[in-house]
Amino acid sequence: MEILLEFVISLIAIMGFAYSFSAPRIAVIFSGIAGATGWVIYYVLIRKTHSLYISTTLAAFVIGIMGEISARKFRMPSSCFTIPGILGLAPGTSIYYMITYIISDQSKLAMEKKFEVVIISGSISFGILLASVWSRSLRRFKLSHPYKVKNRRKKEK
Repeated sequence: MEILLEFVISLIAIMGFAYSFSAPRIAVIFSGIAGATGWVIYYVLIRKTHSLYISTTLAAFVIGIMGEISARKFRMPSSCFTIPGILGLAPGTSIYYMITYIISDQSKLAMEKKFEVVIISGSISFGILLASVWSRSLRRFKLSHPYKVKNRRKKEK
């Protein structure tokens, strides 16, 4: 029940974000589904592995794959689906605490949060990059037809 609630809340939030940036209607729906699925994967993995970075990377990878699939299906750029989808993974609280520590002159805690922000952002980027590279490699494999046998008959004169 708790996972379903997390899915619905993240779906509404991501669809609202995509709608506010005037994304096409179909992109709003499918980016919401991709983002909510990614959030649920993140939510489950963070409780199982206790690793913020692995959870973020795998969730971003799933969002990227779903964005690439949706982009091919609806003939739209994949960024229409992945950018709103990663909204739930953005390190907003870490950035907030980092700025708070900077203002209150607690430089050690600020540097720890800065490191966390950089690692989370890198994990999101790496997950999207892996999804994009994987998608492009499948496309090249599909188009190359390495085992296609051509009919090479000699013409009779």
